[in-house]
Amino acid sequence: MLRALVGLAQLIRPQWWASGDAADPLTRDAVRTLGARDLVQAAVTRAWPSRRVLALGLAVDGLHAASMLALAAVDPPRRRPALISATTALAFAGSAAVSLRRAHDRPN
Repeated sequence: MLRALVGLAQLIRPQWWASGDAADPLTRDAVRTLGARDLVQAAVTRAWPSRRVLALGLAVDGLHAASMLALAAVDPPRRRPALISATTALAFAGSAAVSLRRAHDRPN
């Protein structure tokens, strides 16, 4: 549910994640794209909460966090939104890891 709310907020108000109203259009568009991905991921995880789906979501969040940390390291103007995005992705990955651990007895 939280992921869906975050995704919706990213779609509606990308500037909250993209350094305020001064964020460039490319950054705002990237935040909107990530918001759409979060909405889809939330819907898929809700509809099919299997170990496989949780593990795939964890991997996607981990890769996203890694890419945002790399962006933060090489693009100072986008450092703040990249670090916010990485932190959010790591929080979602942590949540997925806990859910995956709890679901260890559930069938795929």
